[in-house]
Amino acid sequence: MTKVGLAILARKAELGKGKTRLAKGIGVQKAFEAYKHLIEVAASVTKASNLPSTVFFDPEVGDTDVWPSQYFEHGIQVQSSNLGDRIAAGLESVLAKASQADIVFDPLSSEEGAGALIMGTDCPTLTPAILQEAAEALATKDAVLGPTHDGGFYLLGIRNLDPTLFDGVEWSTEHVASQMIAAFERLGYSYQLSPKLADIDEKEDWDSYLKWRTQQN
Repeated sequence: MTKVGLAILARKAELGKGKTRLAKGIGVQKAFEAYKHLIEVAASVTKASNLPSTVFFDPEVGDTDVWPSQYFEHGIQVQSSNLGDRIAAGLESVLAKASQADIVFDPLSSEEGAGALIMGTDCPTLTPAILQEAAEALATKDAVLGPTHDGGFYLLGIRNLDPTLFDGVEWSTEHVASQMIAAFERLGYSYQLSPKLADIDEKEDWDSYLKWRTQQN
């Protein structure tokens, strides 16, 4: 049976720091408020997924009212300018915890072992069901990927972290998701794709999300 944990990469919400591309379009104050909304949504969704979750903060632990310790473990992201290093460290930490956990998400599986999912906080249309389905996929798949409309990904899951997994990935480009799939195939990983969703990087992304929220009411 595969035991799956979730890593969340988050920034401590600080005015004028983070979401720089969004701030160029809507202003620093509104971008700060938007980020606070994004982390609140991410916390609500991950809590509802019932996956054991660890929030890895940058640059320091913060927003513990949003990420309370009774539901989330807290850690600090590896200090590296390379996103792949930070993702790998988060996955490794959660894999180690999941291998010792008692919570199992796929009781019908005959596979044994641990799995890890990792996500950011920029995809507010993510649902608990998508997270649960991704966790369950790791019972029979080596990897799972949730691609975004701009060519990146909002969710990555693995059962084993090959040290070359992120080799050659051009971060912050429209090629990231396709390069991750190529890496899966290079390593012989079986994989499943989660639904394609939109993340929030630019003013247009935020405007589209606000319109979507209005339509949900």
